Amino acid sequence: MEAWLSLLNCSKCGFFGYREAFCDGDFCNVMDLASGLPVFRDTEHISPVGTRHIKPLIVKEIDRILNKSVN
Repeated sequence: MEAWLSLLNCSKCGFFGYREAFCDGDFCNVMDLASGLPVFRDTEHISPVGTRHIKPLIVKEIDRILNKSVN
């Protein structure tokens, strides 16, 4: 997917990896440690509980993009 996105001729396009939201070094959590619920519904879909983990990364990326476009 990342290689495919890199072929796009779009200066505003990019690949967003969310591995840091679920992984710590070589270990990735498939369960939310606080609730014991799964962070993924299946191999391609994040669960509602999982969105709590990814939201800070999305907010950070949006802020980065908006600050970049203002300058």
